[in-house]
Amino acid sequence: MTHYEQYKHFDIVFQYDWYFKNNVPIALFGTYQCTGNMSIRRTPRTMKLLDLWEYSQSANTKQNDQTCLTLLLNNSGIKDIRNFAVAKLWVYPPEEYTNGSWKGALTKIYFFHANHVVGKEDKINLLKKVGYWLL
Repeated sequence: MTHYEQYKHFDIVFQYDWYFKNNVPIALFGTYQCTGNMSIRRTPRTMKLLDLWEYSQSANTKQNDQTCLTLLLNNSGIKDIRNFAVAKLWVYPPEEYTNGSWKGALTKIYFFHANHVVGKEDKINLLKKVGYWLL
């Protein structure tokens, strides 16, 4: 079984974003999701969500795509993306799909997103630390 086989029943799978509000991490399956790294399966449900998302962006032209998705999800009345009626949504395990804010073990990383780091040297050092600096 390939790694992605376990996610084949979902239309979109997001990477957790690590956004903190008042020093409290956001809910893993909450309505604030990372749009910088996600896997999208081409399904009718996905296309419907993308149409709604595009409409949200056209109605909120001063907002980025991530904020527009959050607005769309919040306006649907859900608090957990697993309850979104339009499409089947999921989040990769944070220990496998990590980012620059990850403080846990590095042994299960499947995909590393070197965001949340400011400065070239700091980013290079972070990538070296996780074994993904290849130059």
